[in-house]
Amino acid sequence: MLLDEILEVGDKKEVPLLTELESHKDPQISNKAFEVKVALQSKLGLMTDTERRRLPMNLCFIYDEFNIRPSKVDKELDFEIELDLLNMKKE
Repeated sequence: MLLDEILEVGDKKEVPLLTELESHKDPQISNKAFEVKVALQSKLGLMTDTERRRLPMNLCFIYDEFNIRPSKVDKELDFEIELDLLNMKKE
């Protein structure tokens, strides 16, 4: 019930508390804290952690802007290395 009130009257100071409550051992509290945090960030116009990690849209077109093309893969550079570590069994 208190988490719902945070959504109604809370501000950006509540986000760290909600982040901490997301790791609570009770899944109901954890899930509710996550829902309230996402809704509060949306209501306040704050960027989420996922949005913060995204590149700005103007960087998506930098290759075209500077006429940069990725290099072609040279077929002769196949080193034929096998990753035996992935096939090993744990003992």
